[in-house]
Amino acid sequence: MAEDAVKLQFIQDALKQYGEDVSDAMMREINRLNVKDTEALLNSISYKVTGADQYAKGEIQISFREYGRFVDMGVGKGRSLKNTQVNRRNKYVTRKAKKIYSPVAYGLLNKLISQLQYGLTDDVIQSIKSQMT
Repeated sequence: MAEDAVKLQFIQDALKQYGEDVSDAMMREINRLNVKDTEALLNSISYKVTGADQYAKGEIQISFREYGRFVDMGVGKGRSLKNTQVNRRNKYVTRKAKKIYSPVAYGLLNKLISQLQYGLTDDVIQSIKSQMT
């Protein structure tokens, strides 16, 4: 039973680190691409790690203001995704997508997967056990 608790704690720690990495990288991208009209998008970035239950070993939910999705896709302000795909040649219809979420979150997934697959070493197990006691 203690071994399962160590594994679950390790998963939660890896998810928390992933949340921190994604939040930091999104803030850098928002600043780099100058997406913010106000500081609302920067201040809205958050994540929540849900612990294990009978159905899952752990879960992370990354959230930010909804208009951040529209900026990421290049839609909004009266421009639908359908119009941007159909009318690529009409510059007045399209809006340049500023990728602030997609490449960040999906780009850091390999790091999370690697951490979950190979990160549970004996040193990490001892560290988690010492924190639990």
